[in-house]
Amino acid sequence: MDAPQADQVLGRMDQVLKQLPKARRQARQRILEGQLVDNQEKILSLYEPEVNVIVRKKAGAEVEFGNTLLVAENPQGVILDWELFPESAPADPALLSRSVGRMQRAYRPQLKAVGTDRGFDSRANRIALAQEDIYNGMCPRSPRELQERNRSWKFKRLQRRRAQIEGRSTSSRMSF
Repeated sequence: MDAPQADQVLGRMDQVLKQLPKARRQARQRILEGQLVDNQEKILSLYEPEVNVIVRKKAGAEVEFGNTLLVAENPQGVILDWELFPESAPADPALLSRSVGRMQRAYRPQLKAVGTDRGFDSRANRIALAQEDIYNGMCPRSPRELQERNRSWKFKRLQRRRAQIEGRSTSSRMSF
């Protein structure tokens, strides 16, 4: 290990050691005394100070820790668009038009199809995609509509692509 690498490792260790007294106080307060710690005071990660609480309201994971990253990939896995939200991110439906707009300005020809999870589905997004003549591969919120949409090979292809990339990150993802 060369000197710059050693300095980096030692710096990380110092960062953790500096936080341990505060982490110990918080553990005592929360676990032994049963008291809440103010969100602004909580140490969420000893290694990443920029971590936030993300309220997801998903089954089995009401909250997660990290930052939200929107990633849009093409079928070959090339990232076409991304947006990092160091604070709380807007709801997924609001992210779609922002991302599509950025890609339409950056790339030509126009986007032909969009595939997303059901979090992006909204009436406004369905209308916007139709107006832009972009195929709607968003997973619908309605189970009945999902069953109907699954008859389309194009929809299934976009959803299969989205499912392949979903496991790589806890970010919001779209495929194109």
